[in-house]
Amino acid sequence: NQLQRVYNYLQHYTATAAMVSYAVGVPEKNICHYKRHLEKLGRLWVLGKAKCRRTGHVAGYLTTNREKAAQYNKL
Repeated sequence: NQLQRVYNYLQHYTATAAMVSYAVGVPEKNICHYKRHLEKLGRLWVLGKAKCRRTGHVAGYLTTNREKAAQYNKL
């Protein structure tokens, strides 16, 4: 299922929605929906905003890895 693919990808990589879409083959609009759902469950974090390597636009870098989120917040 798409949600599981997005979640698993973000366990290993920190990426924007566009980067995840390209990597796992899930439409970006679906990723935005899954992002909201996972944020409400406390399973996804936005580490910060920077220029997306895929689109060149400023976007939020996402992760579902609790350790990465905790490490980023300590900085």
